[in-house]
Amino acid sequence: MLALYRWIQIRIVLKYILPWYLPRERTRAFYPPADLGITPKTVKRIWFHASSAGELESLIPIVLDINVSLPHVEFILSVFSPSAFRSLHKFGELLQSKGAKVVYLGYSPWEGFWQTFLVRLKPDIFFTVKYEAWPDLWASLFRLNVPLMILGAKKRSSFIWVKRVLVLLSIPLGKIWFLVQENESEVELKKIFKDAVFVEVGETRWKRVAQRSENPPERVLKLKELTQSMKRPFGFLSQVYIEDLKIALPCLNDFNGTLWVIPHRLETEAVRGLEDFLIKEGWTVFRSSQQFLGATSSKKTALLIDELGILTELYLLADWAYVGGGFTGGIHSTIEPAYYAIPVSCGPKNVKKFSETDRLRASMQLAIIPEKVSFQAWLTSISASRPDERQKWQKQIAHEMMLANEISPLVQKVLMSSRDSS
Repeated sequence: MLALYRWIQIRIVLKYILPWYLPRERTRAFYPPADLGITPKTVKRIWFHASSAGELESLIPIVLDINVSLPHVEFILSVFSPSAFRSLHKFGELLQSKGAKVVYLGYSPWEGFWQTFLVRLKPDIFFTVKYEAWPDLWASLFRLNVPLMILGAKKRSSFIWVKRVLVLLSIPLGKIWFLVQENESEVELKKIFKDAVFVEVGETRWKRVAQRSENPPERVLKLKELTQSMKRPFGFLSQVYIEDLKIALPCLNDFNGTLWVIPHRLETEAVRGLEDFLIKEGWTVFRSSQQFLGATSSKKTALLIDELGILTELYLLADWAYVGGGFTGGIHSTIEPAYYAIPVSCGPKNVKKFSETDRLRASMQLAIIPEKVSFQAWLTSISASRPDERQKWQKQIAHEMMLANEISPLVQKVLMSSRDSS
């Protein structure tokens, strides 16, 4: 039955269906390369896999920690999406510059080829994020006795589906470690995987933001210098759409600082649309990519950040931040601004998608904004925020970092107890 499933995936899905949804160069990358697994294995190996660029960011702190504590360990690094491919190669270069040995760095295989990759690359652990559940992947791992570790696991239909398929194929479940970030996920997943190991852990993205904040890009430092004479406070509307501006701008007519607007999309039309909307609402707009003079006599000044890849570090300049998407497809991560112990707000859609939101709301650092009235109330409340609130948030962030630091030792423990796959 498993052989039939693999045949369908390779001969039908990969050959005739995926080309309708993915570029040809991506579908070709699903196949095993000719030189796969040519490096003889002499030490332990860990395979880290992320579907997206965001998931890759969650894995990076763990990989870096393990490279320091176990410098002899070899790494296999893969991603699924083309959007994450560039970030993967950039991280691979960083990791190798630190002396790490990366035996494979590239796209993950398609269903039907997982066993080929696993047999040749011989990982001792397969470590992934959230929802990565595929019948061929799991079946191959369990048959080869490779432990599966899933960071930030939450109940999702993919877990239910893959278990049903494996039961149908008469393939027993192997060693699974669910590293959950809230108790609710543990309770729900235990109903499906009673024999799995569950460990409640922290969110590694806190560590990733901390790592990136230590060495801000030159461009961020330059923007800090250029904006020194601009009015404070600096309010950030980050990763926003027009829908977010419609909520926020009517409440900012009396804002006596500088508004930083960071679009979610940086295509020319998207940026121009936000710029036109700001001008229509009476704002004087400067683009960060163009020369601007800094101080201005205009009461309503907005700096439109039309540059890529600097937002995480740019938050170090913010006095408060509103994270966009909550009135369209769903909010984006709130960890990046929250790390700097500033007040944060966002719209309501998909708030539960991120594990940190409940804890940030409990500490009063994050506010959910369902409509304009709430945004106005939030602005009023943060104008009266006290230093002791910031200190409380800093302590909470330190606690989150401590929890995140416990993940790498756990991976090392599983690695040392795993059977050598060579």
